[in-house]
Amino acid sequence: MLRVLQMSGEEVAAVPAEELSDVKALKQRLQQQHGMPPRFRQRLLLHDTQAILDDTAELEGGMTLQLLLLNFNEPSQAATDELTTAASHGSAVQVESILLRPEDPDLEDAHGKTPLVAASVFGRLENARLLLEARADIHKAGEFRQAAGQPPWAVQPLWAASHHGHVDLVQLLEASADKDWAEDRQGRTALIVASDKGNSETAKVLLGAGADRDLAMNQGFTALMLASQKGHSNTVKVLLDAGAKKDLATDHGVTALIFASLNGHSQTVRVLLEAGADTDLADSEGCTALILASGKGHLETVLLLLEAGASKDLARNMGYTALILASARGRVEVARMLVEAGADKDRAGHHGTTSLMAAARGGHAGVARFLLLEAGADKDLADHKGRTALTLASKAGHGEIVTLLEDRKRPRLQ
Repeated sequence: MLRVLQMSGEEVAAVPAEELSDVKALKQRLQQQHGMPPRFRQRLLLHDTQAILDDTAELEGGMTLQLLLLNFNEPSQAATDELTTAASHGSAVQVESILLRPEDPDLEDAHGKTPLVAASVFGRLENARLLLEARADIHKAGEFRQAAGQPPWAVQPLWAASHHGHVDLVQLLEASADKDWAEDRQGRTALIVASDKGNSETAKVLLGAGADRDLAMNQGFTALMLASQKGHSNTVKVLLDAGAKKDLATDHGVTALIFASLNGHSQTVRVLLEAGADTDLADSEGCTALILASGKGHLETVLLLLEAGASKDLARNMGYTALILASARGRVEVARMLVEAGADKDRAGHHGTTSLMAAARGGHAGVARFLLLEAGADKDLADHKGRTALTLASKAGHGEIVTLLEDRKRPRLQ
């Protein structure tokens, strides 16, 4: 049996020597099972000689050791900077040697960064493991700078690791860290920032650890919305499989499906639709996913929404339907798809503007030709000021459309 005594002579522990490989293992047991400080602050001395044992020294039965506990060195900016630099760019051997002096693992360097945050940013798993063994505060925030030239802000280690997609570090940190801590600039949690970056494996680990899948950042953005906005379809699927609410909206009424549709992320749109996302929800301006996708000319997205049963003739606040908006922006193939799906070709907006009028005013001859010659749009309808498509095209100087409309007015010879 190996005995460990305090310097006062009081026994700390009696341990079978065969259960321990070396002095380092004994120190770790004293920390974990007997409430002693981390091994970096422990020194074990041979009772008879007072010689300090190296961590690699082997142990024998019958030995009596004395335990000396050290305080941290006086805070030194140079030493703290050295530890933070080693944590981010150095080896585990370097970090361990600095901690053994012993140095406080929670002091900030000259830029406000803690060693554990530094290790988390750069994905230094073993360095982070050593810092946690030294009882670095897993919740202490340190400086984080997203890009050169940008002002820094304070983030916690789990957040930093999630931002950079260091899955192994996230797995190490998540057991003890606050999964739903949010940085104070935009209110982003670790899950939100991982989803925004498309780090699907990181998101999976965080969700498995109990991160709130629907917690929103400033202006109501959730992890699902940000992943959808960026087109990270794998991350979107991970979030949906974990039960994320698919139809939540931002403060301006924008849902995940609207984000994905606006940006033409067809694979993400497909994933959301398969999960049952509501196709007809509208944002604060009355725009549905179909209206926005049509205006942007995202043909595949429009097709997916139509196949999912999106309402073709819903109108945004100014009365523009998907077809009117597509026509106003010259999206001829989208217009064709909408008409073939049954969209009302002569429906007018709040000021009486039809799809043909919108195309004529915008000078979109291809759309005007399709609506007039193939879809059979009524060329004689007038808006609230009495202007027809011909009037609008003439005023805007779109000669090709004027010719097209005038030609259609001429009677055909039998």
